[in-house]
Amino acid sequence: IGENRNCVVPRSSSTSTVCISLYETLGKFIGMIIRSKNLVALNFPGLVWKYLIRDKITKFDIEAIDKLCWRQIKEINRMEEKGSNFKPAFFDSQMKDVKFVAPNAEGRMVPLVKDGKNRALTWANRHEYMQALFRMRMHEFDVQLESIAKGMNQVIP
Repeated sequence: IGENRNCVVPRSSSTSTVCISLYETLGKFIGMIIRSKNLVALNFPGLVWKYLIRDKITKFDIEAIDKLCWRQIKEINRMEEKGSNFKPAFFDSQMKDVKFVAPNAEGRMVPLVKDGKNRALTWANRHEYMQALFRMRMHEFDVQLESIAKGMNQVIP
């Protein structure tokens, strides 16, 4: 859910040799489109395009493909801003069932850290949780996007 909910992202679980080869072929196709200067609608979010041109991916790119993830991070930041009015014990009691796992773009729950399914979110480890969540989102498609880039590089000098 996000601004780019109508865009296509790679499947992070598509890591077989065949799938990687198909992503590379897609990259060659994109390269041919660019070289021929034809207009073809490739509905990828900014995160994909930025990766392919080696531009810096920002928090706004992540937010555009996953509003819920970003809302969670913003809510924790909002609690921090309350300062002395906020009680860490209250946070811990409310978040005791939240573990270091999050849904990826396919909706599958993935661990954010080693043994994440058994690690509870607490006030003390909230920064680690937010960094791990951001890191997962930032690198979720690296294998697939690197294959697309490899294909593009075979066509574009």
